Order: sequence, then C-alpha cells, then structure tokens
Amino acid sequence: MSTTDKQPINATCGPAEDDLAYLRERVQMLQNAQLARRRLLQVSGAVSLGALLAACGSTTSSPAVPTATANLAAPNPTAPPNVSVPTSAATSAATSAPGATTAAASAASPTQAASSATTPQTANQTIGKLTLITDPRPTYAGTPTDSPDTLTIIRGNDDISDLNPTALNSYSPYTFVYDPLVWIDEYTLDPKPWLAEKWDVTADGKTYTFSLRKDIKWHDGTPLTADDVAFSMITYRDDPDSGVARFFVLMKKDPVVVDANTVRFELDDKSGDWILNACNQFILQKKQFGAYWDSAKGAKGAKTLKGYDYAGSNLIGTGAWKQVKYDPGAAPPNIQYEVNTNYFQGKPHYAKLIFKNVDQSSAQLTSWLNNETDLLWPVTANDLDQVSKQDGLVYSAYALAFMSAWINFQNPKSDTPDFLKDKQVRQALSTGIDRKGYAQAIFKGFVDETKIGSIAFPWAYNTKLKNPDYDQAKAQSMLEAGGYKKDSSGKLLDKSGKPVKFVAITSTSQSYPVAKIAVSIQEDYKKLGIEMDIQTVEPAALKARWQTSLDYDLFFTSRILFAGFSDLNYYGSDWDVRKTKQGRNFGGWKNEQADTLLQQIIREPDLTKQKDLLGKFQEIIADDMPAFWLGFPRDLILVKKNIQGYQPNAMWQYWDTWKLWKTK
Repeated sequence: MSTTDKQPINATCGPAEDDLAYLRERVQMLQNAQLARRRLLQVSGAVSLGALLAACGSTTSSPAVPTATANLAAPNPTAPPNVSVPTSAATSAATSAPGATTAAASAASPTQAASSATTPQTANQTIGKLTLITDPRPTYAGTPTDSPDTLTIIRGNDDISDLNPTALNSYSPYTFVYDPLVWIDEYTLDPKPWLAEKWDVTADGKTYTFSLRKDIKWHDGTPLTADDVAFSMITYRDDPDSGVARFFVLMKKDPVVVDANTVRFELDDKSGDWILNACNQFILQKKQFGAYWDSAKGAKGAKTLKGYDYAGSNLIGTGAWKQVKYDPGAAPPNIQYEVNTNYFQGKPHYAKLIFKNVDQSSAQLTSWLNNETDLLWPVTANDLDQVSKQDGLVYSAYALAFMSAWINFQNPKSDTPDFLKDKQVRQALSTGIDRKGYAQAIFKGFVDETKIGSIAFPWAYNTKLKNPDYDQAKAQSMLEAGGYKKDSSGKLLDKSGKPVKFVAITSTSQSYPVAKIAVSIQEDYKKLGIEMDIQTVEPAALKARWQTSLDYDLFFTSRILFAGFSDLNYYGSDWDVRKTKQGRNFGGWKNEQADTLLQQIIREPDLTKQKDLLGKFQEIIADDMPAFWLGFPRDLILVKKNIQGYQPNAMWQYWDTWKLWKTK
C-alpha cells in the first residue's frame, strides 16, 4: 500500500536541511573513526546516539540524549495467514473481532476491558517519560468512555491533494471512511469476515461467492449492496490511475451480482492473493461515483475516478467516521470527520476526528511536543530522544515494510547509460553501502538492514539471503575487475572514459527516513569516486519524475505492503511505467525467469507452495538487483498518555481509530 502520489511544487536539487545536518554529523564521525563505529556497545538490543558518538571518538558537541535505550524489540508472527474459508459468519458483538470466537475476540480487541492489566504494556520499560508497549495485542483496564473532544492525527506521507480512492495516493483517509470486504487481522494477517459475513470457493479455486452483512448502511443511510462491491472491484481493475490493478489481473470478467446481498467473482485461474489483497480493498458507494465513472472523462475516454469533485463532495463510506470537510489548501492540509453513530463495529468514542498532513519530520515532532496531535506515526528510534522528556506511550510494532533505492536502467539524460545495466557494477555498489552505519546512526539498530528485497513477511522470507557486508576495498576491486577505474582526481570512469554521476530522487514525505539513508550512501559512493546528486521533491513532483520524465538513476523510497504478495507491478516487465500508468516497475527491469515465477506466484493459493516460489524469486532479485536493498524497518507509534485502546495494525497503524478513548 504505497502512498507513493498539494500545493505549489517546490523541487530542490539537494538534500533538505535536516539531511544536511545529518550529513555533517556523519562525515565527522566517518573522519574520526571509521572502524570504531563497528564496535558499538549495544544496550538491550539498541544503541543510543550518545554511545554512537562515543564509539566514533567524538566527545565534543554531542547532543544531550539518553545514554541507554530500552529494548524496542516486539514479536513477529511466524506462521502464514490462515486463508481457509471461514466456517461460520461473523455476527459477534461490535466490540469483538469479526469471525473470531467470543473468547478470541475478547483477547484481541483492545476496546474490551482487561480484567487484570493496569497499563497497556507487557514489561515495565521506559524511555525517559515514555512508557514502552511491545504487546501486539495490548489490553486496557476500565471501560471505554465517550468524549465530546476531537481526536487529532497527523502524518507526513499522505498526499491528500487528490482523494481518488483507486489511486491510493493517500491511505489514512480511506481507513477512516471506508471498510473492506474482508478484514485482515492486525497481527496474524488472517483474513476475517467484515462487510462480507462469509464466502465460498469452488473446488477448482477459481470462483468466489461472498454473502454481505445485511445491517450495513452508508453514511447517507442507504444500504450496502452487492452492486457497490461489484462496482468497486471494477474501478480498481480498470482505472488507469489505480494503484492496485495488479490484484485484479485474474478478474477478466466483471463480477456477477447474484442478488442484493450476494456477489460472485469468476476468476480466470486460481489466485494466490485474491482474499488477502483484492478483497481487502475499500468498498466504494456506486451511488456516489457511478455516473462520473460512466462519463469516462479520463484520457482517451477511459473510465476513471480521477477528476471527480472531491472538494465539493465528501466521501460517503460505511466506516467509523463521516467526512464533513476536505481542505487540501489549508496549512497544513486537513480532512475533518464526525462520528458515525451507526458504525457496525461500534461507534467511535471521540465525537470528531481531524487528520492533518504535515510533511517535515521536524514539524511532526514539534506538533507532538506542542500537544497538537494525539498520535504520531511513523517515528524513528532517534526521534524518541527528542520527545522522551514528555509523558506518552510508545508502541513498538511489527511492520510490513521495506526500504530500497530502485535502479533506473533507462535514464534518458544519463551520460553513462550502460553503467548500471552491468550486474557486476550493481553488486559492487551494494557491497559499497555501509548499511550497519546508517542502521545505527539513523535507526539506532531498530531496523534489519541485512534483509534483501520486498518480501517482508516473516513466514515467506528466504533466510538464506542477506545484503553483502560493507567492504569498500572489495567494492572498488569489483569495479576495477569490471573495467571501471578512477582517474587522477579520484573520479570513477565508465568504459568510455566518462565520469560516473548519479541523480537520486526521493520525497519530502516518506514513511521511513530513506532521505537520510540516501545522504549516508552519498558519502559511501563518494569514496568509490561516484558523485550522487540527491534531489528531494514534493510527492506530486516525485510521481512526475518516476512516471513521466524518468530523468534519474536511483529512486529512494519505502513501502508498506498488503497482507499477501503484492509486488507483481513492481517487478513484472509488462508493468514497466513506460508501458502503463498502473505500473510500478520504475527502472524498466526485465528478467524472464522472474516474469515466469511472478505468474506462478499470483496463481498459487497454497501459501506453503507459494513460499517456495517466493524463495526462488528472492534469489533472483538478490542477484540481479532491480534495486539496492536497504532493509526492513520496524514501526514506532507515539500515543498521548491519556489515550487508551490503541491497537497496532501491521496493515496500517492508524486503522483502528474507532477503538480509542480518552481518560481523565
């Protein structure tokens, strides 16, 4: 679920001020003691910035930070999602987890009062005045109470300039307003009934029939019907701007509306992700969008939801919150909501919600310190040092996320167009990245920088694979063996004798601090004789760069995944952005063996067999490298001390907002 796509664009041709400060700090550390940084003393599995500076030989001008941090480790689910057909409908009380037994629902739902726990934590750990919670299913004492107050949430990776729900340029606003057909468990990723109370699958695994709950109402009071579900799935498949069209490649036929509460999908083949991915998309109201969709106002007469009057018409959903105001031109841009008192999972405990898009991480932290937001995600371990003097809760949570620098093999403005096409070059440059350095300097170790690729599911990751250890001398030797040498000034030359230069792009708004990683790698590559120009741009401008102008070499980004394998359009050669707007194969990477495996993966519903296919696929992307792999981050979420009921959600950490309540 990438939110990769507001106001006037302000593109800059260099790192932001925050990154410059980080760069200056890192250069000093590198100059003082390159080797010492590898001998950092770990305290309970994490390292403080003060310890980092001490290990690097710096004792002056060190920031005042805690000398030790708590163990931020939180558990991961190890089993694959249980995608078997549910045996009974989810008709439990609104505060219970759908599709679960009464006992299981009670344990899983943080809106359920805990009988013994006095605080939502599994261990009495603190980071300054922050209380650390690592339990994936925290429980809370007391009974939830309603409040007339407004719940305020900010985030920096949501472009809310266009609310086209098929494009998913943003994600948070849809979690407030809409519901999916099938819910994905916040921790195990098991699919559970939600808008659909049950579903059946034919013996050949190609036809799915869903029965809808009959008690669901849209915000305008009209009932949810199978027509809405069918319409939604068609828009996700056909909208040229769809961010999830890859989930619908096997849905060649339009859905069949059997009756008002039953819809059938006849797929062309067995699917490896239909329930986990396609059926977890938000269901839209046909009444709101149908006429505009049929007017086909897209390019060349394409049907699309782009261009709909989102400023003049609030989104109508079935979700916990009703949208009442959309103000993308405000400072900061925001969307306002009021409680849906008829929400089928139980009405929210706050009367109102306001969601604000605040791009810069420094501004986000300032908002937290000034009590201008009740929740803040994402934050890094280093961010905690800046806020640890203020009371609050910090949740450590499992994240379905990865970080990468996608390689553009077809930059029309490159002076050395064949350099990155050389696999030996890509492998050398990966060896030349000091991942342990940025893992400690930026994340304080709260990231697994050894992980390759984008398969961030613990059950599916190929544990035989890891990123190469940092070895500058080896990287230089590999380049020289490939015929690439430095000139007298230290610049690396390609085989035609031209200096190698990279243009790297990233956004001012990313879920994880890849812009800072880019600055770190910029220094690594400088040692190899490569100049890298980092261009940090606004989200809309970034999309134009990777989708239209394509004038870059590396695209530093991060992405949050769906519950099932969701990368077909990031790797498949048919999904090259030069061929289709629905594509996310940024660099035009092509590997025939990978293409074959991808088609097998999306058609394999048996996750044990799919794991074997995914293992082989990971071997390919580790070797052929469509990107430089930067690791899997973890999630940290700040919640104000007087807010209870927070439930970490690997799918999206702001999803379960209706469960939150305020204490005195």
